[in-house]
Amino acid sequence: MASISKDRNGRRKIQFKLPDQDRKTIYLGKMPSRHAEAIKVKIEQLIAAMVSGCVWDNETARWVAELPNTLASKLSKAGLIPKSKAEASTGTLAGFIDLYIEKRANLKPNTCRNYKATRDRLVNHFGANHLLAGITPGDADEWRESLLEALSPATVSREVKRARQFFRAAERKRLIPGNPFMDVPVPAQVNKSREYFVTLETIDKVIDACPDAQWRLIVALCRFGGLRCPSEILTLTWDNVDWENSRLTINSPKTEHHPGGDSRVIPVFP
Repeated sequence: MASISKDRNGRRKIQFKLPDQDRKTIYLGKMPSRHAEAIKVKIEQLIAAMVSGCVWDNETARWVAELPNTLASKLSKAGLIPKSKAEASTGTLAGFIDLYIEKRANLKPNTCRNYKATRDRLVNHFGANHLLAGITPGDADEWRESLLEALSPATVSREVKRARQFFRAAERKRLIPGNPFMDVPVPAQVNKSREYFVTLETIDKVIDACPDAQWRLIVALCRFGGLRCPSEILTLTWDNVDWENSRLTINSPKTEHHPGGDSRVIPVFP
């Protein structure tokens, strides 16, 4: 599949052919034959993965991630690995999640912060350079159990769902053959023990204790209008108020990416 040769000055090169392409050459320079042979074996593994449509095995992914920039550039130009070293290293846990978050340009600040928190919990447990393909469903179960020792079931539920989202993206990029978090049990996200009904008597006392009209409005909009604070309250302007029909249009940054979720209308009442 690939062959090694050297010129009269002792500089070695590897030649190979990709499907439906002309023969390509990687110039290695002067090096021992055993080193050139090791590179040849890896190149053949990369070609085999490309032809079969399979993901790289753990050893090959680690080898690519640790390549010196000069050789990585040559393999990239030959079409064997992604164009940038950063993309080539996305077979690792931290490398992939960092790039995933970076490319999600539409993330809200709070969502980005939550993604990074889940990323840190995964990296702290598995290690930054742990290969994505090396994480098994059993490993995912153990990560969930470790979170339950310190976090509430509702928080663990959110963490598992974000991890599942990260690995689903990796699966779609064919970096892993399957999502190890797909069948991880998700605890109930609603913690009934923390539910509390805020009575009108209590909220009247809170409003009376507010320092000014703006704070009284904020509390009233949260309690009676059901607005999210601060995201929905801080976007309100006088243009949102329909005095004639006693209606208030609420812009919803948290749900605007869903069809019809960019806003909603609530009644205005005394």
